[in-house]
Amino acid sequence: MTLKLVKSTGLWKRSLEPQEDSSDSYREEFAICLEKFRERTETLVSLISSDMKDYTVHDISHLDALWEMASIIAGENFELNPAEAFVFGGAVLMHDAGMTLAAYNYGLKEIKKTCEWQDISSSVSQKDKDETTEPPSEALIIQEVLRLLHAKKAEELMLQPFKISGNSEQLYLCEDSDMRNHFGELIGKVAHSHHWSKQQLLSDLPKSLGPFKNTTWSVDVMKVALLLRCADAAHIDHRRAPKLLMALTQPEGISKTHWKFQTKLAKPQVNTSRLLYTSTSEFEAKDIDAWHLCWEAIKVINKELSDASDYFLTEGYKFEVVGAVGADSASDFSKHVRVKGWKPVPTEIQVSDVPHLARTLGGRDLYSSRAAPLRELIQNSADAIEARVLQDTDFSLEEGKILIDISEEQDDFIILSVEDNGIGMSEKTMTNHLLDFGKSFWRSEAAREEFSGLQYKFHPRGRYGIGFFSVFMWAEEITVSSRIFSEGTVDARVLEFRKGLRKRPILRDAESNEKSHKFSTKTKLKIPVKKWREVFERNYDDHMKGKYFPRHFQENFYADTNPHSLLAQLTAILPINLYLNHGSKEKIVKLPNWKKESADVIDNFVKKLENITPEFEEDYEEKFNADFFNYSEIKNKDLVIGRATISPQTSEYTHSGRLYVYEKGIYIGLAPYRNVKGLIEGKAGNAARDRVICPNLLSNTEWIEKQKKHMSKTIANVGEAISCQSSLLFFNCYMDDQPLFLINRQWVSP
Repeated sequence: MTLKLVKSTGLWKRSLEPQEDSSDSYREEFAICLEKFRERTETLVSLISSDMKDYTVHDISHLDALWEMASIIAGENFELNPAEAFVFGGAVLMHDAGMTLAAYNYGLKEIKKTCEWQDISSSVSQKDKDETTEPPSEALIIQEVLRLLHAKKAEELMLQPFKISGNSEQLYLCEDSDMRNHFGELIGKVAHSHHWSKQQLLSDLPKSLGPFKNTTWSVDVMKVALLLRCADAAHIDHRRAPKLLMALTQPEGISKTHWKFQTKLAKPQVNTSRLLYTSTSEFEAKDIDAWHLCWEAIKVINKELSDASDYFLTEGYKFEVVGAVGADSASDFSKHVRVKGWKPVPTEIQVSDVPHLARTLGGRDLYSSRAAPLRELIQNSADAIEARVLQDTDFSLEEGKILIDISEEQDDFIILSVEDNGIGMSEKTMTNHLLDFGKSFWRSEAAREEFSGLQYKFHPRGRYGIGFFSVFMWAEEITVSSRIFSEGTVDARVLEFRKGLRKRPILRDAESNEKSHKFSTKTKLKIPVKKWREVFERNYDDHMKGKYFPRHFQENFYADTNPHSLLAQLTAILPINLYLNHGSKEKIVKLPNWKKESADVIDNFVKKLENITPEFEEDYEEKFNADFFNYSEIKNKDLVIGRATISPQTSEYTHSGRLYVYEKGIYIGLAPYRNVKGLIEGKAGNAARDRVICPNLLSNTEWIEKQKKHMSKTIANVGEAISCQSSLLFFNCYMDDQPLFLINRQWVSP
């Protein structure tokens, strides 16, 4: 097959067709090499359709069409020299070539070993589990993994040898070794860059490449990369979605919607320096989703063209096309991409005041606990440390450290800072995902890109994407300083809020006092003293009136206390070192090895937690011997998930127990079991972390039997026996040989 379409374009003719100059031989050498390169790549990309069954056309017809789209966008006055044309053509050939298993020498076996496969399998499976749907098929996982990997794979393909089994010969897509060695790495980077962000494009691409052999043609890399991005984004017409092929392949889901709109689009034309897309037929009411997806694609094209135009302002050249018609208005777009029987309006859900939503649902109206900001900051730090342990082979959990510093400042403010030596945040994460209300970074595609292989083995506490916003319950002046753990302090950036969420934050380089090798992330809050006292200076009368805890009795856990006690309670079984600077630096007393400690140690620790028990319960323990409280193991499939005891009940009080529930070491609430005391692992059932998902103790017969036998051996009189029996009845059991019924004024056993 010839390069008929490609050779007919203005870009090819001006750059690679023979000219009357002394460089014609090299010009011809570039053209011949590119044509052979294309022939081999055609074979590879022809296999994409078998692995990406639901996707629109990605074969050689798509690659050839990018030359046509690039020529339309660039215009007649835009020049590429032969070397730039060769790099552009090579990047076009490579940019989608990784979307087939054939691009990998060991096929499916090879990609199953990648971190991306593990991440996608874990992420998709968890999503489907949450949505109670059928698990995804392997074919769907393959498609998603190839989509994620293909741009990165594009960087390798030109330099990757292909081998025939049992044969030592090495085959390359580009046969010319001189061309391959000189341009191969750059072509790979440009091909990879079509999936990069604008920021990464500017920071990671080299600016230029020097001439090949005796030529004088250097390569302006950004010019070529922007041309590829814009041409690839703009090629969305019917040639990529033939109707017959759609009928034969029957794509599903979002892919079907892509096919629907592309099937109806004609090739674009230029109208007053903008691309004009028109539809070959009308979009009916049943095609609403396809029409809106089409409009979203037009907005993406418009942004790519606009960004390229902005970049070229300082470079001395420009594309003829600088935007797309209808990108700013649904009604204007519908004049060209026509509809029938309905009117396109912006019907998607909108939030007109995002800062207000974040302040309320992310803060005071979501969290019943006034200690929530501190808890959420500790939770974020703990997640960051555990994520680093999984990414950094030279870093252990024992080396993880969270430091909380509390100091007073003039003008009635308290300065609270929380720092950790965890995985850290990139500039992109700080400016996008940290402030993306309601979307967790840990499960995002960005996390897969930045920390490959983390998702499938990491189970974070933070999964709602709103925890950070709780800090605005306490303060308006906030700074977040961070860097990826593997970077130097020079890479640290600071996100600074000066008026809470009422004004946009600023991103700046960290100052010298905001940098440290000891921590990766540090969050500092300037808290009014009045607000601080609301947390740490409450009294019993306010508590009983519901002034502080309007929703859940479990808030009893946060009582009149000091920062040290509160931190000890919040992080009782957190397996990460936690330090407090409040007058003097001290390590927080916790019980990280609680699963293995003796019953006496657990009992003493729970008593410390219960220093918040209301006064009318203070003498309850004195009525029973300490031997009553047997903190035996609660197991689930041979794994210890709790240490708890059934507490005797008296006639004076309805219940006497507190079973403290922790999610990965951080307190989330009290379990709904009367007369049970101890510690147990559970899970937060909502974003506010005040609804507890706790293991079912009523069906844990092994633990119940241990408690019953211990009580039977320990009771000393009828009163104690009745108290124990009352508690056991809640678990649908009792002691056969101890009093239970009152008959004729006498207590009798069953």
